[in-house]
Amino acid sequence: MKKGQTGVMDLIIAVVIAIIALTAIALSWDRFIIKLNEKNEFNDLQIKLFQISDQLVTSEGNPDEWNENVSKLTSLGLAIEDRVLSMEKVHNLSKLNEGQNTTNIKKLLNIEAYEIFVNVSYLNGPQISILGPEPYQNKSVVSFIRYPKDQLGRALEVNVKLWKK
Repeated sequence: MKKGQTGVMDLIIAVVIAIIALTAIALSWDRFIIKLNEKNEFNDLQIKLFQISDQLVTSEGNPDEWNENVSKLTSLGLAIEDRVLSMEKVHNLSKLNEGQNTTNIKKLLNIEAYEIFVNVSYLNGPQISILGPEPYQNKSVVSFIRYPKDQLGRALEVNVKLWKK
């Protein structure tokens, strides 16, 4: 072979190396996109959960006395004032499990694609009220706990869990 000429074998080796490199880059890119989408989905879930738990412990709901007539409920809230919960509303929270109310609650909270579980209990004490089904063992569940008080100043624990259907 003369100087400056390329052999066919050198060309084939270079093409194979380039194809392997491009394949590795494509696979890595796909894996990166999947992980990025999972992270974004998890972050969205956390934001929704934070907003819902905040709404429950800081808002009275709409109407203020929704616990007297659940059918008129347009916004869910358990508070009588910021981080002080109405025990009547907390006790009536379990009644929202009846019939289609959990579907309506998910529509109100704009989480139709998710399942929600709310557990209100005294801090290190007995359970007071539950909304929704317990999460499945194999589901990726995001949980957020708030620590408001009742009208008598007793510490409560509001555990809200959210997961994709």
